[in-house]
Amino acid sequence: MKVLKQHKDSVLLNIVECPECSKKEYYGNIYMKNGNNYCRSCIYKIWQKETSGTAVEWKPSKNDETFPKINGENYYKNHKDEYLNN
Repeated sequence: MKVLKQHKDSVLLNIVECPECSKKEYYGNIYMKNGNNYCRSCIYKIWQKETSGTAVEWKPSKNDETFPKINGENYYKNHKDEYLNN
């Protein structure tokens, strides 16, 4: 997985490139499924497809964020000085 920006204190906040779609994602928000890694955007699409037509269809809610948000905050924008290779 390609690291695009390295966080000075936490590997989980490193910004990486999604191997599936090439979008940016925080390393700590990469999902593994069937041996493949996915960003939140990709995994949400997979979950929707897998549950389509079932009794309980999964759909992202307003709390299901994608890059650059974490806990309602654009972390990368608000903490740019915490990254080593800007």
